[in-house]
Amino acid sequence: MKIGLASNNPGKLAELQAMFAPLGFDLLTQGSLGISEVAEPLHTFVENALTKARHAAQHSGLSAVADDAGLCRCFLGVNPL
Repeated sequence: MKIGLASNNPGKLAELQAMFAPLGFDLLTQGSLGISEVAEPLHTFVENALTKARHAAQHSGLSAVADDAGLCRCFLGVNPL
């Protein structure tokens, strides 16, 4: 079964493919599906991940997964968005 990955990061693809492959899933990056990246203007990692997964699913017709590890700006002494 094919699943869209709302990312073009080769490292993320390799990491997640290793987890999904034994379950019979083949991850395809959004770039390989001709899907552009979507803006991530929301305030939480969860909201941004959901936005990316929904965008990839809508444009591919596949189920999609995403994550958003983000950069914790507070740790760096910068106000969060």
